[in-house]
Amino acid sequence: FSSSRSGMERASSSAVLIENEENEEREGFFSRFLNFIGKSEENDEENFSDVKPVPFLDLFRFASGKERMAIGVAIFLSIVMGMCTPAHIYLTGVITTALVDVKEPVDNIDFLHHIWQLSSLYAAFFIFTFVVGYIENWMHVWASERIAQRLSTSASAAVVRLSEESNGISEEAILNLKAVASCNGEKTMIQRYASSLLSSIAPSTRCGFFTALYYATASLVHIVFHTAGSWYGTIRYHSGSIEHAGVVFAVVNIAIGSASSFTMLGPHLLAVVKARVAAAKVYHTIDSQEDAEEKVQTSLDPTNAEMHLALDNVSFTFPGRSLPAVQQLSFDLSPGESLALVGKSGCGKSTTLKLVTRFLSGYSGRILLDGQPFDLYDKKKWRRMVGVVSQEPSIFTGSIRDNICLGRPFTQVEVENACRIAYAHEFISELEEGYSTLLGPSGVSLSGGQKQRIAIARAIIANTRLLLLDEATSALDSRSERIVQEALDAASEGRTTIVVAHRLSTIKNVQRNTMNSGVVQMESSH
Repeated sequence: FSSSRSGMERASSSAVLIENEENEEREGFFSRFLNFIGKSEENDEENFSDVKPVPFLDLFRFASGKERMAIGVAIFLSIVMGMCTPAHIYLTGVITTALVDVKEPVDNIDFLHHIWQLSSLYAAFFIFTFVVGYIENWMHVWASERIAQRLSTSASAAVVRLSEESNGISEEAILNLKAVASCNGEKTMIQRYASSLLSSIAPSTRCGFFTALYYATASLVHIVFHTAGSWYGTIRYHSGSIEHAGVVFAVVNIAIGSASSFTMLGPHLLAVVKARVAAAKVYHTIDSQEDAEEKVQTSLDPTNAEMHLALDNVSFTFPGRSLPAVQQLSFDLSPGESLALVGKSGCGKSTTLKLVTRFLSGYSGRILLDGQPFDLYDKKKWRRMVGVVSQEPSIFTGSIRDNICLGRPFTQVEVENACRIAYAHEFISELEEGYSTLLGPSGVSLSGGQKQRIAIARAIIANTRLLLLDEATSALDSRSERIVQEALDAASEGRTTIVVAHRLSTIKNVQRNTMNSGVVQMESSH
């Protein structure tokens, strides 16, 4: 029985191999070449293995009717330009023949009139081709710019992962230059940066190899045919088979010009190949986002909720870990109530906040908002209702006002009111530029307490209804901690608040949950 089973397995595997070979033959060389050029590395974060290059016409998916018409006119004008090229070469040959033909006198009126006619015709061709070429390029640029802008807007989340990762490593090393230098970590950071670029070497090498091979072959053929054509034409002219020397010049240059056109076509074909492969990945991401947006249209609106938040036996385990970060967590938070999660590092406090802000999914149990499942609510609208103040606030390069507004259309009065509640208006007013003071990367010109108060103002300016405080005072000295704590108390008034803390001294007037290893150990008021 085992021998017959192994024979059946060998037969089935052989059939699979034969079927794969037949599929490869049906795909053809060009399809295999497309897959080879666009082949992704095995360690890509996103799985695009099932994504195939899109058809050529799908590259114009984001083009409007006017843009497609402009591209069509530009292609037609390109054809006209190509048809004018032999005429240019022919006229050049005729003029050359007239100048070197010693059989005709060169000082009579007829000769000068003939040269003037040819020169005028050549000038007219020049003006015509210049105008056509200008219009063609203008239409190409106009349509391409609009399509690229629309595509980048639709695929804003589909950034280039490799360059983003490399830039993140270099930025991290520069911002932490002192720590890197003090620990002699320069070589380590350089190795990390170099390794992040290694994954792009293989596809770049493949594309570079085929491009170089194409150009080398085309140049070789170009030189060989130019030499052979000139040699053969000279022999035929001296033997009398060709009457005018300009014919040799015209024929050789027309042939070489046509070959050059095919040579210039190569990079454009390779660009189309790359575009089809890249468009498949970008369109895959865009379609996924559109599917998510369609689901959002049927979601509930959290802005009408009363903010009754409840967690019922919620557990969450990070991928690749065996122990849960949160285990059977339950609490009930009424509107306007404050809740504190107290415990040592790694017990699941910050993970709970990420679950509440919906930055983590795949949990077990139930999270309810006004008795409805949490996932039924619109994610984007929910996050607009949540303000977060973390231990290390994010400060961006720009003015203080820009850091508080983050592109949202708030008035100066609203900004100042939020800063007064956050106890930040006083120190901002003492600055020379006030709210227009420019901050460097990560707010290097501000103290820890000042950055925290700006983060508090940012969290409350949008009139958020849920405030999450993730160890907001743990990294401050006693004086700054007192000021920031007063700001947090003022910001928490009238808002549902969840506080994460290590020490009981940093919280007051809250319902407290003491956590350990992702499990609530004790509940009490403080």
